[in-house]
Amino acid sequence: MRGSPLRSYEPTRQKTVLVTSEEIDTRAAKWAASGDRGELSEAEQAALEAWLAEDRRHLGAYARARAVFADVAP
Repeated sequence: MRGSPLRSYEPTRQKTVLVTSEEIDTRAAKWAASGDRGELSEAEQAALEAWLAEDRRHLGAYARARAVFADVAP
């Protein structure tokens, strides 16, 4: 098919960034600590939601970090 969008389509090559579990856990702990100190601003909440949506491992790490803060809270 001449002029077919599928023939002219060239996928964008994105650089894959490998993130370790330790880096994810560290970031999750920072988010949990921020939330523990008080309400997040709209911008912070949007950034957190974007981070959670980036990788399914983020949600699990964040849940674990929140559980730690809940367990040590007075």
